[in-house]
Amino acid sequence: MTFFEDIQHGIFHILNKGAIDHILFLWVLAIGLTFNDRRMLLWSITGFTLGHALAAVAVVFGFPMLPLEWVEFAIPLTIVVRGIQRLISPTETTTVPWKTVLVIALFGFIHGSAISTELKMTLMKGDSLTGKLIGFNIGVELGQLLCILGILLISLVLNRILRIHANMVTRILLVPVIILAIGLSYYVFPLN
Repeated sequence: MTFFEDIQHGIFHILNKGAIDHILFLWVLAIGLTFNDRRMLLWSITGFTLGHALAAVAVVFGFPMLPLEWVEFAIPLTIVVRGIQRLISPTETTTVPWKTVLVIALFGFIHGSAISTELKMTLMKGDSLTGKLIGFNIGVELGQLLCILGILLISLVLNRILRIHANMVTRILLVPVIILAIGLSYYVFPLN
C-alpha cells in the first residue's frame, strides 16, 4: 500500500457504514457546538486521534491488549459516557478542559484497539511501519474533520435557521444516540 492509500484507508475507517461507532462518538463529541467552539473541537479530535494512534502502535508492537470482544463492548460504552457528560454539560467552550481531552484520548485508544489488529494484518514485508501508521492516522484525522464538519452544519441549521438553542439541540440529539449506544453495548456484551 502506498502512503496515499494508507491515508484513504484512514478516511474510509471513519466514513463508512461499518464505522457507526466512530460516527456516533464524534456525534456525542460535537453536536450542539458551533464553529466558534473550534478550539475545543480540534483539541478533542486530536486527542481522539492520538489515543487511536497509540492503540495502533501498541498492537503492532505486540503490547498486551484487551481481547477484541471486550474492546467491541467498551466502544459503545465510551459513547454512553461521553453522551452523558455532554448532557450534564452541553457546552464546553470557554477553555479547553484538559481532563476532558485526556478522557477523549483514552476513548480514542479504546476505539483504536479494534482496528489496530486489522492494520497489523495489512503490513506487508518491506512496508514502512512508521509511514503506514502516519498515513493511516492522517486519514483518520481527515475523516473525523469531514464528519465533524457535517455535524457542525446540522447544529448550525438547527440553531440558526430553526432557532433552537444550542443546549436544546445537544439534549434533543444526544438522547437517541445514548439509547442506541446502550443497545449496541448490550448486543455485543461478550458474556451473552
